[in-house]
Amino acid sequence: MSFTDLFKDEGEDGKASSKGTRAEHSIHERSTSISIGSLSVTEGEATTDTNAAVKLSSRELTRNLEEEFIKTVHEEFQGTDFLSDMKDLRPLGERIPDLSVMPAYKPLSSLTQQDDEALLDAFRLLIYCHAMLWSIGVEQRDMNYGNFMVDPETGTNGTPKLCDFDLPHFRDRPLPSSYSTTGTWPFTATELSTEVARLGAIRRVYRHDVESFVTIMVWTVLRCRNGVLVDDSPTKNWTDSMFVKCKAARETTLTRIMDGSLSKPAWVSDKFWKVVREAVAFMDGVVGMAQALRARKGKAEARGDEALLATADEELRRLDSMEFAHELSAWLLFENPRGVELADLLKDHIAGPESAAT
Repeated sequence: MSFTDLFKDEGEDGKASSKGTRAEHSIHERSTSISIGSLSVTEGEATTDTNAAVKLSSRELTRNLEEEFIKTVHEEFQGTDFLSDMKDLRPLGERIPDLSVMPAYKPLSSLTQQDDEALLDAFRLLIYCHAMLWSIGVEQRDMNYGNFMVDPETGTNGTPKLCDFDLPHFRDRPLPSSYSTTGTWPFTATELSTEVARLGAIRRVYRHDVESFVTIMVWTVLRCRNGVLVDDSPTKNWTDSMFVKCKAARETTLTRIMDGSLSKPAWVSDKFWKVVREAVAFMDGVVGMAQALRARKGKAEARGDEALLATADEELRRLDSMEFAHELSAWLLFENPRGVELADLLKDHIAGPESAAT
């Protein structure tokens, strides 16, 4: 692996390009390059070779290092030391390159080579992992298919991994100076995919990421077959370069799943399709409920109806809090021994309503 492969060159059109490396672009031209290769680790006289991924990203100085989020999780759950707060050393908005070396994982699509239970269990574990992080104030803030990986070296079917902590936020700290509603278009929650959200009027809450989980599940089921991404999928227009078209394509797919006009693909089992349809319908109802509650709140404020306002505020608080995680235990996805176990663990860990983003 050559580290020079990680750097972007300017093409004839003046835009950044990469020489065969994976490049990810998100808000404000943020980009990440990833190269896969081998890593030799020497301890004493023994040398071990292992597959590794090297990631080069341009982190905004007002954002925390990925390492800091990881160390915080270790502090909360395992009692190890964690990195002290980063301090702003340069003017707001400037960036500094970060180079990270990590194990080389496989994409989530690799699980579609196995039976349904392997992929279903991966989603259960990822939802559980994400909820535990959120419960201690760590918000990942970029839920997308590419950040769900699998460690093929551990577990019966490989261990699912929630990766990429370039954009997360500690809830009890000020947001980065150039904060915007971060995320990857095809998987961003409906309420965060609006101009109102881009103006900062919609705060990110736990259920928004649950909605992202559902869209990622839909994407995986419809776009991945036998371990690879396929082109003949109802989700192919989700990646349109125009945000409006991307959003419309996703809404069409989800609506067709709910009303039954999108037939179950031949390679998807009845069991998995029922899980998908229920999750899509549930989150659509939640989005509608939130809109109705905000409308009720506005009506109460206009009329000066304190009782109605208090009721609407309390229902919104519950919907936007960590209590929402308990709703997931009733999903078909969690109707198996592993699902029940994870739901019980979350119920024991999440005692109160604390979860809303600041």
